Amino acid sequence: ANAVRFRNGGSNCWLDGLFVYDYGVNGIYLEGSEENPLDSVLVENCWVEKPDVIEREDGISCHADEDGFNIEGHVIIRNNTIIRSGEDGIDITSGKNILVEGNVIKHSHSAGIHAAKKRVNTVEIRGNFLDSNSISKGLGDLSITCSEVRALNNLITGTGHHSIYLKDAKNVSVWNNVLSPSDRSGNLIWLRGGLDSIDIRNNIFDFTRSRQEIEGDLTGVMFDFNCYFTKDSSQDVLFDWSFQAAKLQDSVFEIHGLMSDPNFMNSLRTIPEHFQLGNGSPCIDRGDSIPVFEDFWRSPRPVGSNIDIGIFEMDLCPEDPDHDKDGICGDVDNCPEQPNSDQVDSDGDGVGDVCDRCWNEDDKEDVDLDSVPDACDNCPTVYNSDQADSDKDGIGDKCDIC
Repeated sequence: ANAVRFRNGGSNCWLDGLFVYDYGVNGIYLEGSEENPLDSVLVENCWVEKPDVIEREDGISCHADEDGFNIEGHVIIRNNTIIRSGEDGIDITSGKNILVEGNVIKHSHSAGIHAAKKRVNTVEIRGNFLDSNSISKGLGDLSITCSEVRALNNLITGTGHHSIYLKDAKNVSVWNNVLSPSDRSGNLIWLRGGLDSIDIRNNIFDFTRSRQEIEGDLTGVMFDFNCYFTKDSSQDVLFDWSFQAAKLQDSVFEIHGLMSDPNFMNSLRTIPEHFQLGNGSPCIDRGDSIPVFEDFWRSPRPVGSNIDIGIFEMDLCPEDPDHDKDGICGDVDNCPEQPNSDQVDSDGDGVGDVCDRCWNEDDKEDVDLDSVPDACDNCPTVYNSDQADSDKDGIGDKCDIC
């Protein structure tokens, strides 16, 4: 039945590197208890697979026992691979303070990850790769039907039904994810109602490979700072409205959002690396300032002036940062300490006009290293950054002998 089962409670339990294949009901089953509720569990680096999709149960499950007693919580489920689950890849129906991170989940009969039930709260779902789940056409690859959940830096691709499914949820943050489905039957996001304080920001929604839209009840839901990648400007994204039509119909929909090609690194869009942002992407530095401090690969955010939209934070200036935040890397910026995105250099001396001190002269020669170019230094061989000239004779005080 269950390949691995935690029963009758316990604490400080660690499962690392298990290979679970062709199980009967659940692959790894974390179960509640009346006397000694299960607490502090780490499940990592496990491979849980069924040879075919048969409607059974979950790959990894946090579940109340048959009498309704819950697990305590403090569970980390990370860096596991789960393939062809009979129901959900990871099912969270019991417990609190749960982290689901860095898992690869493919071809689940129902949800890839499902956070459910009123007895569940304080769940963080981050950095997971969900591909071609929700085969049964019920839930979504990411399904949230409980409160106090943060879903960030997740990638949803492939076929299936809904990409994200939300119902009867409160205080849920959906931040910095990428949804790039192909040939799906459901909705990109299905808002089933009973929602309150649902915050959807800094995501990339790719509509180019599937006829999915955002559908349902917008009550209690906020969309902003998201990037909409469509086949053309007339494609429906919200109900039967295009991006621009949706903004006209709803004055608070995507006040800062954009419709644009995010310029993914690889057009195949099948693995996480393909969804890095290329040079010139409109999603770089365009996200809202929200508490997402790492990206899909756990690299720090932000790198530039603002957080990037999507799952990756791109460092386009690895050799020399963009100190003045004008979009030009320091090693090629002709005025690295003052913003000048146009890089205008009228006299062609390699120094931008906004910081050019010696017009029509060479600004790069500075023998005395006082930051004043020799061509307009009143004392070119002696350090005098203040250029003091008390008698106004054009020769700096430091080298004025008369």
